[in-house]
Amino acid sequence: MIEEPIRGLTNQEEPIRKEPTTPVAVEAAVLPLPKEQNHSSLEKMLKRMAKAYRAIHPDKSFLPLGGKQRLFDLGKTYGEETVERCWNRWLDYRNLEELNCPLILFADEFDLVGDATEEEEAYAQMRRLNAEAQQADADEAKREEEVIAWAEQLRAVAEKSTLNDHERGTDGWEQELYERAKKNPPPVPYLNSLDWRADETLVMEIEAGKEHYKRAHNPEYRAAVSSFNLLSVLGSDPSPALSAAPDGRQK
Repeated sequence: MIEEPIRGLTNQEEPIRKEPTTPVAVEAAVLPLPKEQNHSSLEKMLKRMAKAYRAIHPDKSFLPLGGKQRLFDLGKTYGEETVERCWNRWLDYRNLEELNCPLILFADEFDLVGDATEEEEAYAQMRRLNAEAQQADADEAKREEEVIAWAEQLRAVAEKSTLNDHERGTDGWEQELYERAKKNPPPVPYLNSLDWRADETLVMEIEAGKEHYKRAHNPEYRAAVSSFNLLSVLGSDPSPALSAAPDGRQK
């Protein structure tokens, strides 16, 4: 019992009702704090609940205390945070008009309120996870666009015939390409969704430039590459004209 009135509460006499008792051993196991501290914490919980009640019913100055002990038992069993969360939801949806002992009715309906609250929280978590997944997909798509744009820009620079008076494929051109990549770094070093790496992209462009230089300045290499390409074409898809016999018949 509260000897002095609590602001927002009233010591309205509780209706005659046989309250369930909690064994001391169970109480200690559920909330292993000193009894005085338990009582003080639960009283503070009751004050917060009274404040929430007055916010719903500003015309009522006090929260009737009938059922207070059952409320304390719920707090010990389920935790104050859970009880207050259920209480706030219950106040939002329950018709409290002409209700003399809201704490008693709340205790009676606590399990139903708790189940509904858990279901709502589960759906809220699903919605939150879905929103996070959609945002992650959008971020990944944006990174892919940025990576593709960066790679295309690098290729456009690398395919120029000269860079700062250095011919494509030369050592000076390679150094110039490295410097330009440093000044314009990639948005990310790698991207798993595209199986892409910035360093590999740069190396590929340098190798392509060196290949271009060999073909342009080494006739023997150019001829060898041309012959290899011709043999590759003939081996994969021989032309009927080339495979015909001297008399014009197919071999």
